[in-house]
Amino acid sequence: MDCSHLPVLFAAGMALVDATDNTLMLGAYEWAFVKPVRKFYYNLTITSAPVVVALIIGGIEMLGLAGEHFHLQSKIRTGDQQQLRRARVPRRGCFYLELDRLRRCLQVAAV
Repeated sequence: MDCSHLPVLFAAGMALVDATDNTLMLGAYEWAFVKPVRKFYYNLTITSAPVVVALIIGGIEMLGLAGEHFHLQSKIRTGDQQQLRRARVPRRGCFYLELDRLRRCLQVAAV
């Protein structure tokens, strides 16, 4: 199995994503800097959106940690745990298969 094409594909994908991002951001900057009010709202939105997402994710994680620490029981935590365990097995299996495949590619590339 030859994996020498993977770095080239990764670089090509990153170049495509970067070029697309630059094009979209150029349009956004031109739109935002036409009027000073737009610039303010643009900067406010760009700054606050990741903060809101991080607070939501952090809040969900904190609720999960508090539930584990205080041994809280709920329908989600007790009734659905078997379903969650069954769902984890295929995900872990796919992850380990991909990890093993990557390891074999790296071994081949090192030889």
